[in-house]
Parts: sequence; C-alpha cells; structure tokens
Amino acid sequence: MSDKKRTIGGLLGRTFWVIIAFALAVALALIILLLLGSYSMGEELRGEYQPDDEMGYIVNLLSLLFGGASFLIVVTPVLTILPALLGVIVAEVIQVRSVLYYLITGGLSVAALPLLASTGDTGFNIQALTIFATAGFAGGLFYWLIAGRNA
Repeated sequence: MSDKKRTIGGLLGRTFWVIIAFALAVALALIILLLLGSYSMGEELRGEYQPDDEMGYIVNLLSLLFGGASFLIVVTPVLTILPALLGVIVAEVIQVRSVLYYLITGGLSVAALPLLASTGDTGFNIQALTIFATAGFAGGLFYWLIAGRNA
C-alpha cells in the first residue's frame, strides 16, 4: 500500500468506483467492437452481392444491419472480461498508474480472443485481430481516464 492510510470507507468507495469504471470501460469496448465489427461484416456482405442502382441503398442498409447482428451473435458469446478484470485487479493491488499498462492490458486481453479462437490450419484473421485490439485499447484507455490514474 502507499503512505496514506486507507480507511474501510475509502476502500469501499474505491472498490465501488473501480466496479463502475470497469463496467463503463467494458461497455465502451463492446460498443466499439460492435460498430467496427458490424461495418466489417457489412462490407463482406456487400462484397458478395453487387446490387443494381435501384436496390443499392436498401442492400447497403440491410447488409450493415445484418452485419451488426451477425457480429453481435458471433462475438458476444466469445467475448469474456476475465483477462481485463485480472489486469484491473493486479493494477489496483500494486497501484499501477501508467496509461501504457492499461492500454496494453486492455488491448491484449481483448485481442487474445481471435488468436485463441483461430484454428491451426486456417490461421487468424488480421482484420478481426485489429478490431478486437482497437476495442481493448479504447476500453483500457477509458478505464485509466476514469479510475486507473488514481490507483
């Protein structure tokens, strides 16, 4: 612990604030993951079907909606917060205040998912890895802004 004396009320308040900040950071990472993933999958759907001029607008809108829905259905069950939670717990215990720690921890914890899900014969999708890492970096930075810099 640091030089300052921590009271029970202070620890409870800090714990409550860490939980709120972590939930907000996870929500932000999920929003970014959904937005980038739906755009990516929408692009893939649009690439499969080249609409004529009359139907172009409708197909683009539907591909974005179906892309987002399919990304959410595929990604949400796979997405876990345990690596990020472990990183936050370690940082709170040893009182890490470095923005670099939270960026790296957030990025690696979320980017590990596509790496772990890839099979040996197909390799991993660099686009998925980039989308997941971006969401993790944003979540880590957001947590640092709210709670990490005062660890």
